[in-house]
Amino acid sequence: MNLNAEFFDWIRTHAHDDPAALRLKMRGKLVGGLDASIAILQVECRRKYAAKFAETLASDPEFYFPGGINAEQATGDRLAAWHASLINEGDRIADLTAGLGIDIMHLARRAKSALAVERQLEVADALTFNATNSGIHNLRVVCSDCRELLDGMQADEFDCLFIDPARRAEDGSRVFALSDCQPDITDMQAKMLNVSQKYIAKLSPMLDISHLLGQLPQASHIIALGTTTECKELLAVVNRNHTGDAVVEAVTILPDNSERRISFNPAEERAADITYGMPQIGDILFEPWPAVMKAAPVKLLSSRYGIRKIAANTHLYFIEKDSGQSADGLPGNCLEISAVIPYSSSEIKRFARRWPIASVSTRNFGIGADALRRKLGVRDGGPTRVFGVSDAGGGRWLIVAS
Repeated sequence: MNLNAEFFDWIRTHAHDDPAALRLKMRGKLVGGLDASIAILQVECRRKYAAKFAETLASDPEFYFPGGINAEQATGDRLAAWHASLINEGDRIADLTAGLGIDIMHLARRAKSALAVERQLEVADALTFNATNSGIHNLRVVCSDCRELLDGMQADEFDCLFIDPARRAEDGSRVFALSDCQPDITDMQAKMLNVSQKYIAKLSPMLDISHLLGQLPQASHIIALGTTTECKELLAVVNRNHTGDAVVEAVTILPDNSERRISFNPAEERAADITYGMPQIGDILFEPWPAVMKAAPVKLLSSRYGIRKIAANTHLYFIEKDSGQSADGLPGNCLEISAVIPYSSSEIKRFARRWPIASVSTRNFGIGADALRRKLGVRDGGPTRVFGVSDAGGGRWLIVAS
């Protein structure tokens, strides 16, 4: 790969230019001996993914993106650092689907030795270049199909494997079932657990955890990892010698980079008691974060924190104002309720006069948030939240909170 100072100087000079305008201006021209489109791609990826790869770009200003799709599909620095926390210092590790290499570079900084396996030669070359530039000297990159490479590996050659199967079919459509992803880890488990005591699989957050546990019987942990607004992924930690229930854990990374966790095993959830009720004005409404909802400790949230749930399929909880309970430590958003209104035509007609601007959500309500917003005639935004909910008897209500 002939990347030189002229190439990266041009990228820095044009860092704030419009990529579309650059493509028109530089059509057919060279930058540092390479087609200008390659340099423009670097400008575009740096702008589009500045936050996602902030740590990587800060430590390596000459980081090279082999393609836009690689950047789009790659793990960001924040989550890659979290993945690295799952391995032990000094482990021998291998990433079987390395791609852009953000995960393996974070993992390699904790490891004794690291192997990156990547099928595309251009992407593998870019990873070699970027790892060298970043001062990661314990990382070896191999251009190969990991399924073929596994056949030649020795028993216990590694302490941990990492794999992130592609979730797109050949026609570009998204797939979610483990067996539809490439490579199919359900077909590779025996080989992976022969060459390593454990493996970590990064999986779609759309997968059903109960079904996943059935497909990965040696999973010791299933982790739903996300932010306060989105469940980003599921991680399965699979151990050769594990038997029995897996621990299910929801981990939410907060804006200040701290974490909030809740963990349990399926037996605990099955045995937990739950209480239902309808909140009143002044109560605290609790909305679990997306990763918590994905992990689904539905009954445990009620029993563990001493809070009540609105209905079996209405996934909102509340703390009664006179209960003396604190909302501190709850894994979700806590809002003070200012109104609880029956969902009726008379209330709908005058709703927007009291709350003309509000963010609208629905839970087990029969219609979606957009449809409810139109019915209420409110504009989206502001600190006020409106939840359309159904109670345990099927009655429909509007809860206003902030």
